[in-house]
Amino acid sequence: MILNYPFLNMENLDGIISLLIACLEFVFLINLLVFAQKNSVNKKIIILVLLLFLYQMMEFLICYAGMNSAFVIYSVYVVISFLPPLGLIIVLNYYNKQHRLLKLLYLPPLFFAFYYPLVLSKFEIAKCTVLYASYNYPLGFLYGLFYYIPVLLTILFLFRQQFSMRGSGRRPLGTVLLAGYLIAFVPNMLFYFIIPGFTDIIESIMCKFALLLAIAYTYFALKNKQDQEGNGP
Repeated sequence: MILNYPFLNMENLDGIISLLIACLEFVFLINLLVFAQKNSVNKKIIILVLLLFLYQMMEFLICYAGMNSAFVIYSVYVVISFLPPLGLIIVLNYYNKQHRLLKLLYLPPLFFAFYYPLVLSKFEIAKCTVLYASYNYPLGFLYGLFYYIPVLLTILFLFRQQFSMRGSGRRPLGTVLLAGYLIAFVPNMLFYFIIPGFTDIIESIMCKFALLLAIAYTYFALKNKQDQEGNGP
């Protein structure tokens, strides 16, 4: 069912948590733009935090302001599709794993970005609440597969680096990111298998948990002092 609420209806609080998180992520974004060194890794982190902010702001507008057209919902999925590969590339670049082929990680989100307009009518809001929103969209399993694989690869890579770079100045910052990923994603992966119907709201809830990841990335970028090519501190 499509929900339509008049803007500034104080009796409607659907999406208000998204607005709160968006405001926090906007503050993080301003801090990054002002205080973070503008090396190649930190520039990507700024984009990542911007995407997280855009998602929360769009979910607020969908649920609170009734801006729930198929195109707006499609845009939400385009925004979050680029988060997992971008996060993986940030981590790889920080540890000096740089190759032009890494750009191929963006192919799955690009595929969905160009395919989904062909089935735009299938995008709709299923439910809005104060805490989360659920959506109907095509190719859900395939989308989820390509979404979570880069996340899992990022976590595994960070785990590996923690054991292989003991005594390195990079280890503490890598630990911050690993903690952010584990707190943001592992509980949701467990909920997926434990709570019936959680699959319908997992994107929305996971992006709420991603506030913790935004905090980790913001701290990481503020402390990350690298040269402009992203090679060592």
